[in-house]
Amino acid sequence: MSGLRRHYTDAHTYLPDQASVAWIRTTDFDDLVRALGGDPAWVHPATWADVESAAWELADDEDRAVVLAARHGPWTVLLDAMCGRLTGLVKRLSASGEALALQWTVNYVATVAYARDGQVIGSFDPADLDTINPAAGRAWLSGLPVTQEEWRQGWQPAALALGEELSGVRLDQAWLAREHLCVPLGSAPPQVRPPSGFRVRDWLRPTLEGDPRLRAIAADPAPERQHEIIQLAIELARQAWPMSGDLERQALQAIADRVRDDRSAGTRARIDAAAADIRARIDATAAEIERQVSEERGPVQVPVVPDIDLMIRLSADPDMERLHRELRPLEILAQALDPDLNAAATQTSGLLTGKWIPPEASPVQAVLQQLAWYVATGEVDDE
Repeated sequence: MSGLRRHYTDAHTYLPDQASVAWIRTTDFDDLVRALGGDPAWVHPATWADVESAAWELADDEDRAVVLAARHGPWTVLLDAMCGRLTGLVKRLSASGEALALQWTVNYVATVAYARDGQVIGSFDPADLDTINPAAGRAWLSGLPVTQEEWRQGWQPAALALGEELSGVRLDQAWLAREHLCVPLGSAPPQVRPPSGFRVRDWLRPTLEGDPRLRAIAADPAPERQHEIIQLAIELARQAWPMSGDLERQALQAIADRVRDDRSAGTRARIDAAAADIRARIDATAAEIERQVSEERGPVQVPVVPDIDLMIRLSADPDMERLHRELRPLEILAQALDPDLNAAATQTSGLLTGKWIPPEASPVQAVLQQLAWYVATGEVDDE
């Protein structure tokens, strides 16, 4: 644990002066949102800076609040600008799994709490381990990969390292800067945004009006909608490509979870490497076909420009067809995982063209591309 703990010795420089953080393993994110007191329909992408600002604006509102949520596989990490909220909820949050929570005040008064399957295993002041309650939690505490000396030397690095040991998620400055999810809490929904000025070309209007998901995005083209545009683009792409390999499944899960973190970056890097290998095979196959055409033709006095024979052979070659079919889904998934959501949405939707896309999907692709551009720029592409 000491190696992990070293990663957090400077956590006080980038974490809030007071806050609570929780690591929750659960099978249902929507149930987790409801357990917090929120509505899954209100969840939207946001950075910690966005959530912290909103939290302080709502500090005097007894009926409303916001927390940051970041999904990492079966784990969800919550960060709340108000200390105390999450440690008091570990019993409820662990109903279908487990939950570890840490809170601290501006005076560095702290509490750590852990619950499993809806039962509190232990809650204690990390500066005084004898405070653990219930007393039966001593066995759990002594079994942790954190020594009494590590708790004494720095309870915050120790608790953050314990959270990483459980979840595999490192709460460093890069994590804090990334876009995650804002979870509004309370009985009132977020403020409704003003009506959209988005419009499409006349021939695409039936497509827009006939699809409830496209209509919803067009009515409220906020930045967080890029995730929905990416998801819709991937659904269209899967009509043409199965995307059934392990690497593809990892990418699809990250896209579905709306995650852009170190793990999704690693998946994207592996996809890029696989795509580069296929491109190399395409180049080698093209070179071989060009050699064959040159040998069949023999020496010529007048060069053929363009080389029609070569172009026909390249387009008709079954190996080239197969390689391009392998390449395109990798290109789409890699683009969809771009951490720049505007680029991910506009360019992923733009890749959905060509002979492999079903004809009935083309109008949907065109609307998606215009929506992505409008969300990114505020400009209507109606040319």
